[in-house]
Amino acid sequence: MDDDDQSIEVPLTDDLDGLAQQFVVVDQLARAHLGHGLARDDGDLATLQALLDAGVPAADQTYQLQCLGVVLGLRLAAHVDGLTWAVVDDADGRAPALRYRDTELLVFPLTILSKQIEDGDDVDVAATFAGLCERIEELKAEVDGTAGSDDDGGDGGDGDDGGS
Repeated sequence: MDDDDQSIEVPLTDDLDGLAQQFVVVDQLARAHLGHGLARDDGDLATLQALLDAGVPAADQTYQLQCLGVVLGLRLAAHVDGLTWAVVDDADGRAPALRYRDTELLVFPLTILSKQIEDGDDVDVAATFAGLCERIEELKAEVDGTAGSDDDGGDGGDGDDGGS
């Protein structure tokens, strides 16, 4: 496979099982260190922050850090219409990603938090999440060809379809 070759595929059962296992890792970390598990709602973002604030997982625990990214990805998929899990297969191997519809707009949530932590950066999970949602929405508009279309003279959503 050339360096430029990549394929974007629907996740296989094994891929989905791997994501589920990574979710369980974070749930177990939360139970062990915070006294509660993940709720599968937006409160999970605060749980991720609480874990990070407690120094869990450590900066050298790459797998566990990437597990945090699965939870971040689940919240992104719940908030951003059109995002679904996919797998990118390239020269570096297979990696889970969130894909917007059937486009090449991809987000790799497993490494978003882990790279920041491994680099020694302070992480604000809520701000990271909000920034990602905003940026993905901007990119979606570009992909859909609707960027800047609020003032294009089209239907402004006022319900007036030009009929009498």
